[in-house]
Amino acid sequence: MKIIEVEIKKIKTDVYNPRKITPQDKSALKKSIEEFGLVKPLILNNHKGRENILIGGHQRLKILKELKQKSVPCIYVTYDIEKEKELNIRLNKNQGEFDFTKLEKNFEHDSLVKWGFSPFQFGEVHFVEEDKIEVEHVHKSAPKQEAVMLEIPMSPTEKKEIMLTINQYKNNRDISNGTALYEICCINNTL
Repeated sequence: MKIIEVEIKKIKTDVYNPRKITPQDKSALKKSIEEFGLVKPLILNNHKGRENILIGGHQRLKILKELKQKSVPCIYVTYDIEKEKELNIRLNKNQGEFDFTKLEKNFEHDSLVKWGFSPFQFGEVHFVEEDKIEVEHVHKSAPKQEAVMLEIPMSPTEKKEIMLTINQYKNNRDISNGTALYEICCINNTL
């Protein structure tokens, strides 16, 4: 693959990119770029109609713009929109946090699972970032009601811990994510 220097003003981003970065990670990445330069080229699409769309390197591009960089090393690939989206996810999986609202809005659930996400992350259990807590609880013994809605604001670390707990609990069981969470809460007398 050939690395080409591209003017930053020619690089375009698309609304589907689900990556986000914490202030701490952004600071660390900025420090790394200032100290070492950009050691990993950005990945741009060259497909007709998708020219110069950024596929990989969104956070680095933001920092390079802040640093008033005029051009950046890039690698071009040629993929249609579906392959472009898949590559975007595959490049970033396990390397940071995601905006799950954007993921659910812009990508097919089955594709996300195929690309390495857990089905749990998009199932009946939804994590929200709002400052409020809403709980609608229907106990198993309640007649003719099946829905349980639980929204609790939490940090990314707390989300990961809960997901691990639910996945461990579900191991060797044929139950949904929501049922697993409900049973875990009942065992711990939190509901």
